[in-house]
Amino acid sequence: MSDTYSIRPATEKDESAMITLSRIVADRYTRSYLGNQVVDWYINSGNCDADMRKGLKNSTVLLLDEKIIGIMTWHENQLQDFMIDPDYHGTGTAQYFCNQIIPEKLNLYKELHLECFDRNHWGISFYKGSVKEQC
Repeated sequence: MSDTYSIRPATEKDESAMITLSRIVADRYTRSYLGNQVVDWYINSGNCDADMRKGLKNSTVLLLDEKIIGIMTWHENQLQDFMIDPDYHGTGTAQYFCNQIIPEKLNLYKELHLECFDRNHWGISFYKGSVKEQC
């Protein structure tokens, strides 16, 4: 699996692909815990795009055959955004991404922080099972 992945810092050239992925992830996965009205507003107001632009310089992208399929955005030791293309959910892609990035962050910081909506049951389960093992 990891033979075809590449990981690198995001660049300005990635902005459009990152915005597209963030809209897809927000549309498909956040409705269950934020509701339709909030998600529609977030995407249609431009705030989703603005958040990606704001975090661009602090983001790392995961690529498969030159296509961005994952994004992690950090502010120092705090994970602000973590998203994987829905087509790759359940494939081990998110775990692979974490396994590559978290050890690097732990070399820089004594501890890492993340926030997750309490109704985001999938995210909480993933973080407790996958990320906690490394921290």
